Amino acid sequence: MQAYTDGEADSISGLTTPDASTVVIALENPDAAWLPNWASLTRLNSMFPAHILGDVPAEDIPTHEFFETLPVVNGAYKFVQYVPDQFVELEANENFSLGTPGFEKVFFKIITEPEARLAQLQTGEIQFVDQVAASDIDRLEAIDGVTVNKATGLNPNIIGFNDQSPAFADPRVKQALVFAADREGLCLQVFLGFCSVSDVNVRLVGDQVAWAVPTVDDGMIAFDFDPDRARQLLEDAGWDSSTTLNLWLMSQAAPEPIIQSINIMQAQWADVGVNVEITNVDVPTLLDNLGREQLNTDVHMFWNAGAVFTLDPSSVQPYNLCATAYPNGPNLTHYCDEDTDPMWAEARLSADQAVRAPLYEAIFLAENQDPNNLHIAVLDNIVAYDDRLKGVKVQGDHWQTYWNIWEWHWEE
Repeated sequence: MQAYTDGEADSISGLTTPDASTVVIALENPDAAWLPNWASLTRLNSMFPAHILGDVPAEDIPTHEFFETLPVVNGAYKFVQYVPDQFVELEANENFSLGTPGFEKVFFKIITEPEARLAQLQTGEIQFVDQVAASDIDRLEAIDGVTVNKATGLNPNIIGFNDQSPAFADPRVKQALVFAADREGLCLQVFLGFCSVSDVNVRLVGDQVAWAVPTVDDGMIAFDFDPDRARQLLEDAGWDSSTTLNLWLMSQAAPEPIIQSINIMQAQWADVGVNVEITNVDVPTLLDNLGREQLNTDVHMFWNAGAVFTLDPSSVQPYNLCATAYPNGPNLTHYCDEDTDPMWAEARLSADQAVRAPLYEAIFLAENQDPNNLHIAVLDNIVAYDDRLKGVKVQGDHWQTYWNIWEWHWEE
């Protein structure tokens, strides 16, 4: 792939197609994590039709009309039309490989106000609502003919620390911010317990990757709510209480409970002597600032959420490597640890957990001591729908709510 990217080859020798429905990918080096990472990012790994895009110059592909009409798909439904701010219309794909989808047409209505979404579910104008707030569960369960379903969440909500800011030169300042935030209290108070919190403040979620995370006995800090310890850490770090930290919040993208949580943490930080000012920005503004060659070090913190870290510990790798600092990759915090950086690649060379585990433990221990994020909580995925809608199977990744939509059907 590198030779093709560098213009030294006309094709990628590691890609072969032995028949019309099979792609074989040969790796240059052993990589125990390649398959789980590919699987967890299937929504980003699209295959494009060669008969439409094969002869299009690479630089012209992103703006090609294909992406406005999507005439070729491999899913259960095909694109029909998109009416901005109103709806997306889909129709059944007669060539879908897993069978005949349950509906001839599907409409995704665009309703930005949560109250309006719930009202239209109650009146029958819509039949399915995703990303339901925990505070609305009781109300929805009381509606005759409505089912509420939920699954343990997989998508962490975080406060990213701008690691290049002089305000965070001493790791104890970031530790203090985590200790000062009552994350368990937020989980119970704001999300009504439909969430989970990482006590050691790492991205990894679930028992499947627990083998890679060291414990408190191994030296990990358990970040329980401890304002007194936060004050002591700030004092030891020589914190200037007249300093104001700026937290950029993408309020249009953030769910209301997250905004509420950040406002509560703002008061908790103030209680230990850290003033935090919240600025509402849109996504392009945030990314523009984080992607500048000369990073704006006055943007100290930002809210972010979305990815899934459950299949393999290496899924955290792109968010931690020095070389993947945004815009070169998804490392928005610009975190860089030159000591642990090479361990990511080394850990992927073996399929033996006994070989891989010590490397990951060293990586996560370093990140625990010098946190690049404050992990607020992982929210459960909650949906509600008309009882007559059958086949819905909820799982924890809210990006994959419609993973089995071809099985959905209607029963009066």
